[in-house]
Amino acid sequence: MQWPSVKYKKFAKYAGVAALALNVCAAYGLDDKRLWLPAKYNTYFLKLKDAALAAEALDRCVKVLSGTIDLEQGVPDHPMYRILCQQKSGRNYNEMVDGLTMETLTTQIIIELEPTPEELEIIRIAEEARIAMAREVRMAEQWQICNDALMSKVTLMAGVSVLTLVRPEPVEFTEELVSYLIDFDAKDMYGAALKYRSSCTSLVSGEVSVGIRRRVD
Repeated sequence: MQWPSVKYKKFAKYAGVAALALNVCAAYGLDDKRLWLPAKYNTYFLKLKDAALAAEALDRCVKVLSGTIDLEQGVPDHPMYRILCQQKSGRNYNEMVDGLTMETLTTQIIIELEPTPEELEIIRIAEEARIAMAREVRMAEQWQICNDALMSKVTLMAGVSVLTLVRPEPVEFTEELVSYLIDFDAKDMYGAALKYRSSCTSLVSGEVSVGIRRRVD
């Protein structure tokens, strides 16, 4: 068996390097020929390539069609790059890339960070305040509903005087209902005082029930 000559070995070495370079370019999926810069900005080429790779890394950009420096939006010490991308739909769009941070500006990448203990405490306090406010609003609404329902029920009574003027704590408060007790006085046909206690239950369905019984102070 005859070994290759030194000249052939050198050729094989260079061919291997060239093949490796082609494999690297294929891995990136980016053709340098698609990137263009004015002659005086050639020193920005590597940064332009980084910008193109940043755009190509986006799910939205399936292929980089071209890329260049945007002289209108950038300045020499803070360049901006305009990368023309093709989307899965086949439509093209320009992805602007910050030349310093390599942040894609057209398509924002949302990074979800774990909240700190302090932030979790703020969230907890805010949620408790929201629940308390919702409870207060609901109690006020149901209190008014119960008052209106009671007044409708005692329209035929004489000398009605409601004693529970300030909203009390509900007797029962659940997701389905709110119940209140309302004390009031009335008079019989002879003008004698009558003492009553009303029990009102208001359901989330809108149904309201009012019961009245004699009150013993």
